[in-house]
Amino acid sequence: MDVRLAQTPADYATFAALATDYEQDLPPQLRHTDAAEQLRDPAAIFGPPNAAFIAAIDDRPAGCIAMFHHDAQTAIIRRLYVAHAFRGHGVGRALVTAVIAEATKRSYERLTLDTDPTLLESAYRLYLSLGFEDCEPYAPMHYEHAVCMQLRLRGRHTP
Repeated sequence: MDVRLAQTPADYATFAALATDYEQDLPPQLRHTDAAEQLRDPAAIFGPPNAAFIAAIDDRPAGCIAMFHHDAQTAIIRRLYVAHAFRGHGVGRALVTAVIAEATKRSYERLTLDTDPTLLESAYRLYLSLGFEDCEPYAPMHYEHAVCMQLRLRGRHTP
């Protein structure tokens, strides 16, 4: 498995294709209203200071994740997606681990995210297994069962 930070136009195109699949795979109440606009020029939205990662298995796109700069201490994880054909192969864990490493490298103190533990149960269990804990919302949440989570990075060893 190869997990890498998107840097080239081809990387961003792969990320956009995977993120589009993610949006279509989400339950309707969790879909992002601005997704199509953001994915028209993914390098502009997901490039520095943000970050987009893609995972591939045997040179086939397997998943994606994004990290957004929130403030000097905090980055936000968004759009964790593993293509159906690659679920159960550790792709999600590898993607989140890559974000943890990048956030640590960039000296963030914490990572946050929001998820729906009832509709996205496997993602919620993954975050818990990596040490994320429930926390106060970092922004207004616009869906019914939103749970905000955080991972403190200061003093933590990269997994």
